[in-house]
Amino acid sequence: MIISTVIGWSPLLAQSFDTSSVKITQVLEDLIQAYVESRADDGDFDFNTLMDRIEQLKKHPIRINDPIALDDFVLLRPSQILALKNYISIHGDLISSYELQVVPEFDEETIRMITPFIRLGSELDDYQVPLKTMLLKSDHQLFLRSGRFLETRKGDTSGYQGGPNRFYLRYRQTYENKLSIGITAEKDPGESFFRKSNARGFDYFSFHAAIRKINKYLEEVVLGDYSVSLGQGLLIHSGFGVGKSPWSTNIRRGERSIRPYTSVNESLFFRGAAFDLRLNKYLKTTVFGSIRHKDGNVLLDSLDRESIFSSFQASGYHRTAAEINDEKKISERIVGGAIQYKRDYGHIGLNMMYSQYDKSLQKSDAPYNQFSFNGTSLAQWSIDHSYQFRNFNFFGEIAGSRPGGLAMIQGLQLSLDKKIDLAILYRGLSKSYAAIYSNSFSENTLAQNEQGLYIGTEIRPAVRWKVAAYWDIWHHPWLRFAVQGPSQDNEQMIRITYSIRRKMEVYLQVRNKWREANDVRTSQPIRPLQVIVKQSMRGQLAYHINTSIESRTRIELSRYGTENRQTGWMIYQDILYDPLESPLSFTTRLAWYHTQSYDSGIYAYENDLLYNFYVPNYNGQGLRTYLNVRYDGIRHVTLEARYALTRLNNVESIGSGLDEISGNKRSEVKFQIRYSF
Repeated sequence: MIISTVIGWSPLLAQSFDTSSVKITQVLEDLIQAYVESRADDGDFDFNTLMDRIEQLKKHPIRINDPIALDDFVLLRPSQILALKNYISIHGDLISSYELQVVPEFDEETIRMITPFIRLGSELDDYQVPLKTMLLKSDHQLFLRSGRFLETRKGDTSGYQGGPNRFYLRYRQTYENKLSIGITAEKDPGESFFRKSNARGFDYFSFHAAIRKINKYLEEVVLGDYSVSLGQGLLIHSGFGVGKSPWSTNIRRGERSIRPYTSVNESLFFRGAAFDLRLNKYLKTTVFGSIRHKDGNVLLDSLDRESIFSSFQASGYHRTAAEINDEKKISERIVGGAIQYKRDYGHIGLNMMYSQYDKSLQKSDAPYNQFSFNGTSLAQWSIDHSYQFRNFNFFGEIAGSRPGGLAMIQGLQLSLDKKIDLAILYRGLSKSYAAIYSNSFSENTLAQNEQGLYIGTEIRPAVRWKVAAYWDIWHHPWLRFAVQGPSQDNEQMIRITYSIRRKMEVYLQVRNKWREANDVRTSQPIRPLQVIVKQSMRGQLAYHINTSIESRTRIELSRYGTENRQTGWMIYQDILYDPLESPLSFTTRLAWYHTQSYDSGIYAYENDLLYNFYVPNYNGQGLRTYLNVRYDGIRHVTLEARYALTRLNNVESIGSGLDEISGNKRSEVKFQIRYSF
């Protein structure tokens, strides 16, 4: 949810150096990088779905006097939300945003940051508009993007069906936050284009039509592709959820239950229809249904029939014969719903979802899969809640599955003092709980086989200083991949930040992660567990040279392993240039690094084209540089280009398998055009 709120203020999205932009930019980068690091998987991402939310929020800010809307306004700390609610209950509704200056715990920086996202209006502002008016007065956006590696990969000459270019098309028609109609199409590098398996052109197509505030009962309807988020994510939560990050006390999830889907992830969406219905002032219900085909690794049974599959394929790639053979092999049918009772002080909701497949999921018979879901159907339910009392905010969710077991998340956010916030979260996810679309606060990708306790705090000892820290300890009761026994892990992080508004921000961060895994030093069938430690220390300075130029310097050290630990270091220099008097702007980086392995590699957020970013793992020995150029000098048109280069020392090739490139360098170019009318 935090990412959903802040993504529109990245320097590549809205390159402005005022206080609110800089602060939200840092939050965005921290959250995205923390998410990628926790999954140890680098990659580039398209977040049009998230960007759509921030664009709507900027055009139609939340009602600051509505206590229900405030619950999900995560740009404010829990203590600030409680302080604002108490102020309104005593003094009445705010009549001006300037009044926020007298609300306890609201400083100038916070007020500047949230001002673009708030309004003082009432529910009367949510007027109904005829459909014809919305269609005739809509805003339109068209995106065209292309990119490729300049060097030839092994698969480009033998293995991949298509050429090395990536093509992307997106059209969106919107009227305020009430109407959205859009289509998205993409062809990945290596996939064929207007031939062979993709005779129609693009490999991936997505369409949606959504309308909100139709009347006082029908709040939202989405036809086509959509996403669903319920509770704390034990059943389902689309996109990136809040996890461990330097925003150490923001651990509660909450957002709209259904949204139109506009991104290019080919697995995390539903296709069909979804409805949000308002039964009365306090009671709301959500109903959704989906029928679609998903990629899966289909196996032959004893009669040579394709009646079982071993796993879903979530990459979205259809480049080779094997990947094409897995394409759309699994038919999925899902129905679900939720009913929620919500008051100013909190809510309680019941969520349900039923999934059915035309083939039976049969995972491998490895011991760690003993309690995993197998079969053709899965029924799930959950009860989620939140309750605010004085400085306390209780929230959580209890879920069950059949077949399967139970899962639970319970959390508490509280303000101990105007300078100290605290967050506590317990998760008890049984090894037999089955969830295909879960995305909760946990170390595992899915919400299962984990018990843990998280404690996070944020301390503001002085005006310019902030200390954020967390400690998380968890236990996996059952085996996991590459872990042949129950395991105990823990992680700690502390960041100390000093900032001068509009001028400078510097921080020092230390992070330690201790986990148990198989001892690779022995060849015994059953391997004992050993403790593996990954430690990192980071220092960063962001300095505004003037109103047009920002400099960012980062130094990071890493260490990984047990006895003979692998080490690494990285240093980079960023320059962000965005003069107010010129339509031309750019961001660039030069990075040097030396790490002994991928495990000791260092992740670093990179700016990319508009609404995109990249989070690579810097490993090996070499340098990386990139340049993003943006031109806004043509009416209604934004032109962008990106060049990125990685050069490694003492290697004969980069990459592996069909993605291997001969030589010690890999370079990439991208181009994008946005036309708004």
